[in-house]
Amino acid sequence: MAVPILEEFRVPALFLISSENLLSGQPYWFDRVIVPVQCARMTRLDLRELGLRNYRFRAGPPARRWDDIDHLLTDIKRVGDPNTPQVESVIAQVDRLSAGAVNADTYYRPMSISELGEMARSPYCHFGSHGHRHEILTRLHHGALIEALSHSKETLESVIGKPVQDLAYPNGEHDDAVVMAAHQTGHERAFVTTPRVFLPGADRLRIPRLLVGGYDSCGRLADRLGGILFSRSSGTPGKGPMPTRMGLEP
Repeated sequence: MAVPILEEFRVPALFLISSENLLSGQPYWFDRVIVPVQCARMTRLDLRELGLRNYRFRAGPPARRWDDIDHLLTDIKRVGDPNTPQVESVIAQVDRLSAGAVNADTYYRPMSISELGEMARSPYCHFGSHGHRHEILTRLHHGALIEALSHSKETLESVIGKPVQDLAYPNGEHDDAVVMAAHQTGHERAFVTTPRVFLPGADRLRIPRLLVGGYDSCGRLADRLGGILFSRSSGTPGKGPMPTRMGLEP
């Protein structure tokens, strides 16, 4: 776990958690796609019968294949949320084709309630919500939106015994209605996926963040940070290079 490293270097960290996966123990939908494709070394995945495309993945190390996999994840997000029939059909097809190439408990088991409680005892671990089912919040009607945000917040608070005031919008997608719902449900800060400098007085319910994943190198991270800072210093925010979606946080 990361806790001993955080404590050794006295670095605080904020963990954003989808509460349904915490309760159910079921892996996140995107891990159910990424991990089998990588472990089975798939080079092709034909999903045309399910309304998607015929996907091809380059040979080589996992990092080289990531952009191809990310195209698949982006298409899946367009057609539905977790637990919708089309998304479940896609995941079932991946499961069939990978044919036991991956041990789910080893590679993509989510954090358990007991593990979360243990982490919460560290002064360097802080927690926020990532929605209940990792739904795209802009797709929910007002009642379902309030329920999803409230239920996730209350579930996490019941485990860690502290207020949960942070929220990361799944996929970074938000609009005025989602921001208002975040405020109404008691979130003081919320994070989007736009990479830019956060300035004093900026909207605390639209805090930018830079996505960094398991396939990012230190050099790539430095280049992306430099692009953001250059955009700020040149007076053209948002014009710097956009980060490629890397790692396992879609």
